[in-house]
Amino acid sequence: MAKQPVYSKDDDLLRIPIDQEVLVALEPEEEEEKTTEKSSDKKEDVSTDVEVDADTLKTLSDQVEALKASNEAAEKKLKAEQRRAKQAEEAARGLAQQASQFKTIAEASHHESLKGALAAAQSDQEAHKKDYMNFLEAGDFMNAAEAQAKMSRAAARIVDAEKSLASFELQATNNQDDRQNPPQRQAAPDRTDADILSDIDQNPNWLPKEKEYLKQHPELLTDSQKNAELGIAYNRAMAKNISRGTPEYFAFLDDFMGYKKAETRTAEDDDPPANGAPVRRDNAAGGKLPPNRIKLSPAMREIAQNMGISETGYARQLQKLQNEKQANPEKYNQSR
Repeated sequence: MAKQPVYSKDDDLLRIPIDQEVLVALEPEEEEEKTTEKSSDKKEDVSTDVEVDADTLKTLSDQVEALKASNEAAEKKLKAEQRRAKQAEEAARGLAQQASQFKTIAEASHHESLKGALAAAQSDQEAHKKDYMNFLEAGDFMNAAEAQAKMSRAAARIVDAEKSLASFELQATNNQDDRQNPPQRQAAPDRTDADILSDIDQNPNWLPKEKEYLKQHPELLTDSQKNAELGIAYNRAMAKNISRGTPEYFAFLDDFMGYKKAETRTAEDDDPPANGAPVRRDNAAGGKLPPNRIKLSPAMREIAQNMGISETGYARQLQKLQNEKQANPEKYNQSR
């Protein structure tokens, strides 16, 4: 794998296409002061860079504050949505409990109704049986036959009532068992990579470039935590007026999600670069760059160009901002 060259002069950086990432080597400020003493022209250039760099630092600081405010607003919105969801869940739980109570009352009432129907049929049967015996003793065979028919109808009602009551009690017993031992839900089958890719392709809300990016990082959809972080990153990008689907947009997502930090950093070229910048190997733990090396993405180079400052001047302000973050972590650290 080719090692990334290092540049320390703006003339060399201007020859590199703007859509390429570059690694800038910053000279110590003491050496810059010695250089300015040798040439009045360079002295003017350096003083101009220092003045512009101060403005750049303020701009970067303002951007950090704006991002912090944007993140706070996103967190407030998320908490409000969580509160609403919790309230809705509690309301649904209350309605379900109330419905369960009504169902219990209705079931108890129906149970008593079935038992009452059975008791009434049994009582009618006994009454008709007595009438039948009395009519026979009196020799009233016509009324005795009518009483016998009524006895048969009462017996049929008893059979129906007993069946209905037994069925109801069996169902009630099964329902109680289900409440005490609810059936375990079968886990949903794991979604395959093909399913995820199909969902991405069929979503009409994503741009083609965004679909390619999500296919490279499907965990942004399958991992709830990463998906939430992606939402915050999107809000921040929109707050910075970064257009969706642009290289700057995806560079911002990579930086926010930590994908750039996770990339394996290679050692730099052993041969001295054409601009004469000293070559140092990256021996810092975790693959971090040396303090005097700043990597500028295409988006950063474009920002420097739009602001009218040199890329080395922009890189130096990034270095100052990083140093300030390390010196005042409580000012910049903010949980996602």
